[in-house]
Amino acid sequence: MTQTTTTAPCSVIIRNRNEMQHLKSVLRALQVQDTPHEVIVVDNCSDDGSVALAQSLGARVVPVRDFTYGRALNIGMAEAANEVCVILSAHSLPMGPHFLSACQDALRNPSVAGARCVYAGKGSDTLRWLDPERLVGSESPDHASKGVLASGCVIRRSTWCSIPFNEHVRAAEDKLWSEAVLRAGWEIVSPAPAFYSYLQPVSALAEARKNYVELQELHKYTGATVGLAATPYPALFRSVVTAPMQGGIPATRLSLLRLWLRYRFPR
Repeated sequence: MTQTTTTAPCSVIIRNRNEMQHLKSVLRALQVQDTPHEVIVVDNCSDDGSVALAQSLGARVVPVRDFTYGRALNIGMAEAANEVCVILSAHSLPMGPHFLSACQDALRNPSVAGARCVYAGKGSDTLRWLDPERLVGSESPDHASKGVLASGCVIRRSTWCSIPFNEHVRAAEDKLWSEAVLRAGWEIVSPAPAFYSYLQPVSALAEARKNYVELQELHKYTGATVGLAATPYPALFRSVVTAPMQGGIPATRLSLLRLWLRYRFPR
């Protein structure tokens, strides 16, 4: 497969629904980047002023109807004018003015289809960037735990043209895309030293629910049992069992335990 070396400018695709305050910070952070770029905000029927704000800060806004995560990404990618496309959530704040250039560098190798950025709230990623990996082939479950993340990643538009995001899944569209491009012979860098943080806090229970839906979709579309479901004694289970009995913890712990049991035996 033949690809040209990546060059500036790049395109930034942001999915948004009623995240005006967070989106403002993300767009301001993009304004000080050292790499020329365009910003495309794919908006899902926001009514909080997000659209007007994005336009006032130089972003191009395109609407999405009948929203799914994969469809929103495909709409944004179709609008992109550049080969290098950075994908962010409306609450994913790029850290420092070199975020986009680090994303660009991750695709210098023409065999690389995409790269996972470093979510500063995930301890394993904040250490792994010192020794980034090249994911090759789809036999291992690494595409689920180390593949691109739609909250912060960079991908080639030319690869997306032949392998778009799945528009029918409830979640895990990024993980399924990673599996598909690895199966097609591309590589993924995990992670690139481009750091971002979440402006919107995520509770442990919300994260567990999200992970559960993703694992269900991965199992449904690939037959794979990955992530927590493939771990004999996952960290989630240990944290549930040893969680301190304080305040509202018992109910949360019971919910997490139920989710863990369902992880282990996906239907």
